[in-house]
Amino acid sequence: MKRKSKIYVTWAVSYIILLLLPVIAGLGIYSYMFSVVKNEITQSNQLIVQNMQRETDSIQEEVERIHDQISVNEKITSLLSSGQPMTTYTRYIMKEVSRDLNIYSASNKYIKNFYIILQNIDYCITPSVSRPSDNYFLSQRGMSAENMNRIKSVASGEPGSHILVCNETDHLGNETKVVLFIQTLPIGEKTVNGAVVTEIDQNWFFAYSDKNEREQMGKFYILDKSEQLLPITGEEIDDVSKILIDADVEQRKLDGSDVYIIQSRSVSSGWHYISVVDNNVFMARMRKPKYIVIMMVCIYVLLAAVADFFLLRYNYHPLRNLVSTVRDRAGTEFDSGESMDEYTFIEQALAKVVTEKEQVDMLLRQQKNTLRHNFMERLLRGTNSSGIPVKESLESFQILIASNRGVVVLISPEDVENLFAEEAALTDKKRLELALVILENILTEITSRHGSAFSVAIDGFLACCIMLREEELPKRRKLIERDLEECEQVIGDNFGFGFIAAISEVHNIEDGMDIAYKETMTAMEYKIINPESRRIWYMDLQEKQQSGYYYPLEKERQIIYLVRSGNKEEAELVLEEVFRENFESEFMPMQLVKCLMFDIASTMIKTIQEVFGNHQEEFLDSLKPVDRITGCDNISDLRAAVSDILSTVCEYVERRGKNEICNKVEQFVQENYSNTNLSVAVIAEHLKIHPNYASMLFKNQTGMGLLDYISKVRIEKAKVLLQETGYTVEQISNAVGYTNRGTFMRVFKKIEGVTPTQFRSGIHS
Repeated sequence: MKRKSKIYVTWAVSYIILLLLPVIAGLGIYSYMFSVVKNEITQSNQLIVQNMQRETDSIQEEVERIHDQISVNEKITSLLSSGQPMTTYTRYIMKEVSRDLNIYSASNKYIKNFYIILQNIDYCITPSVSRPSDNYFLSQRGMSAENMNRIKSVASGEPGSHILVCNETDHLGNETKVVLFIQTLPIGEKTVNGAVVTEIDQNWFFAYSDKNEREQMGKFYILDKSEQLLPITGEEIDDVSKILIDADVEQRKLDGSDVYIIQSRSVSSGWHYISVVDNNVFMARMRKPKYIVIMMVCIYVLLAAVADFFLLRYNYHPLRNLVSTVRDRAGTEFDSGESMDEYTFIEQALAKVVTEKEQVDMLLRQQKNTLRHNFMERLLRGTNSSGIPVKESLESFQILIASNRGVVVLISPEDVENLFAEEAALTDKKRLELALVILENILTEITSRHGSAFSVAIDGFLACCIMLREEELPKRRKLIERDLEECEQVIGDNFGFGFIAAISEVHNIEDGMDIAYKETMTAMEYKIINPESRRIWYMDLQEKQQSGYYYPLEKERQIIYLVRSGNKEEAELVLEEVFRENFESEFMPMQLVKCLMFDIASTMIKTIQEVFGNHQEEFLDSLKPVDRITGCDNISDLRAAVSDILSTVCEYVERRGKNEICNKVEQFVQENYSNTNLSVAVIAEHLKIHPNYASMLFKNQTGMGLLDYISKVRIEKAKVLLQETGYTVEQISNAVGYTNRGTFMRVFKKIEGVTPTQFRSGIHS
C-alpha cells in the first residue's frame, strides 16, 4: 500500500502548532517581564523625581529663610541705607556682618557660598571677607567678567527673587556650574540698594541618587515656574514644550525616539522636574533575560523537532495497518488520490458497513414489531391458535414474564385535540395515534416497576397487560391506582391530554387474557353512566350491578301530561327522579342502560305525537329525538338532550296556548261589547283563568291592555252607528255598553280626539 503523504503533512502541521505554543508562551513571558521592568523603572524614576522635587523645595525654603533673616539684620540694613564713602566704622560693620553670615552658612550643607552685594559702595560681603565687587568676583572667585556682570546686573535690576546659573572655576582650574538664588534688598521695596546671593553647587542634584539611579533617570530637566529651562543638569533642549506633559507619566516620541517622560511639579515653587528615559534603557535591562529566553526556545525547538519526527513515524504505523485490514476485509480498494486519505477511506468503509447493518436491523425491527402487535392482539381477542405456548411467544418478543397472572388495563385517551395543538396540519386521527404511542411508552415504563408489562393499540384504545409478582397481587389495586395517577400527571403536564382507564380482574396469562380484555371493554362502556370517574374497576361493577331499571308506566304518563300542558319544570323533576333512582345507588348493566335510553326516546316521540298531531313528522325531522338520545356518550349528555327536547316541546305548547287564549278574548269582546257588565273579571271567568293572568297574557301578546281593547271595540261600533243611523248620542252610548252618556263622550273624545257630535258632522281630528 502506498503511504499517504497527506496524513504526514496534517500531523506534521499539528505537531508544529504544538511546538509553537510554548514558543508563544515564552514570548508572552518575555513581554510580561519587559512590562514589569518598564513599570519598575518608571515607578523608580517617578520616586526619584518626586524626592528631588521635595529636596529642592526644602533647599529653596532654607534659602528664603536665610534671605529673610539677612533682610531684617540691622547691621546689613544700615549698610544698605548708608550712602557715605568707606569709613573705619563701615569696615567694622562689614566684619560684624561677615561674622553673622558665617553663622548662617554653617547651618545648611547645600549652600556652597553666599554673599551680600552692596550697590552704593560696590562691595561684596561674604562669611569670610569683605572685598570690592570686581576684586571678589574676578580675583578671588576666578569668575569671568561676563558672569560677574550678569550677577551684578540681576542684583541691581528688577526687585524680587531671581535664579541664575553661572560657570565657576576652582583653584585647580576645574569649571563647575553653580545655581545662584539672588534676592534684591530691601525685600519688598521697589528701590534696590543691594542683593543677597546664595550659591548652590550643581552636585546637589546628584546627592540623592547613586550612579545606577542616575543612569536609569536618563536626561533630567528642571523648569522654573515660568517654564524656563534651568541648565543645572547640563541637559539642553530647543523646545521645552516637547517635554511638558499633563499627566505624571507619558510615553511619546522625542527627536525620533520612543521615550517615557516622568514629571513632578512643586506646589510651593511651581518648578517642573522632568525625567526623560529612552526606551533603550529598558531594553538594556532586558538584554540578559532576552538572551536566556532565545536560548531556551532554540533548545526546545531542536529537541521537539527530533521527538516529533520519531513520534510521527511511530504513530503512523498502526494507521497503515488498520487501512490494510479494512481494505482486505471490506473488499474495497484504497484510492490514494487527492480526494481521499486514510481516514476518509476508513470512514467510508465503516459507514457502508453500518448502513447495511442498520437497514437489516430496521427490517427486522419492523417485522418483529408487526409480529408482536399481531400476537398481542390475537392474545387479547382470544384468537391465538399458533400452538406455541404464550410464555415462549412472550420471551421470543423479549417481554419479561414476572408471573403467570396479570390484569389488563384499557386506556381511552381524552382531549387529544390539545396534543400538539400548534400543529394545524395534524388530524384528529393522527393525534389519537400519537397519544396512544405516548401512553404506551410511559405506562409500560411505570407499571414495569412492579413486575412486567406489554401494551398494544387496539380498537382506538391502549390495552396494557400487567403481570404482577405474586407478593404484589393482594395490593394490586393500590399499586395500579398509583401508577395510573403518576402516568396521568406526567402526560397532563407534558402533553396536555388525559385518559380514562378500565381495569379487569386477575386472570391467567396463558388462557385468560381474552377474558380480561372483554371485562375491560365492558367496564369502559360504563363511562356513559359516570363520566366523572377516571378509573372503572370491573370488580366494582360485579358487586353493585342491579337486575332491572326504574321507569314505571305512571311516570311516563306523568311526563307526557306535564309536557302536553307546557309545564317544563314539573316534567324535568319527574325525569330527574328517574335518573336518580337508576344511576345513583347501584351500577346498571349496559344492556339496561340502553333499554332505558330507548324508553325515554319513545316517551319523547309519544309526547310529540300528542302535541303536534298532523305536524309531528316535520317536528320529528327537525328535532331528531331518537338520534340525540341514543347518541349520548354519558348520562350528563343524556340529561341535557332530554331537557332540551322537553324545553322545545313545552315552549311550543305554551306559545300555542297563549295564542288560543288571546283569540278567545277577542272573540268574546266582539260578541259581548254591548253588555254593560263586560269587564276583565267576566272575561277571565268565561275562560276559566285568573283575571291578572288574562290581563298580562293579552298585553304581552297584543301590546294593549284588556280594558283599552274593550273601549276600542265599543268606540269602533259607535262610529258605525253615528255614520249610518240617526240614533241620538245617548241611544248609541247605551247600544255599545255605556250606561252613562258623559262617560261615553269622554272615552270617545280620548280615542278619536273629537266629540261624537263633531264626528257625525264630519269633523275629524
